Amino acid sequence: MGIIGIFFIQTAITAQPEKTKGLDGALSEIASQSYGQILLALVAIGLTLYGVFQIIKGKNRNMVL
Repeated sequence: MGIIGIFFIQTAITAQPEKTKGLDGALSEIASQSYGQILLALVAIGLTLYGVFQIIKGKNRNMVL
């Protein structure tokens, strides 16, 4: 998320709305780098692990009504 956040911050600082990149633009920019495939793999692994963490956290939560 930090890698994508850097692109969002960079866009906010430059204040050029016509060059604004969304999530897809940020991921495309990462993929176009020489080491982009490795970074995309790290982002995918991180998002997957975060999802697993949230599932475990939700499963172990005690719900009291």
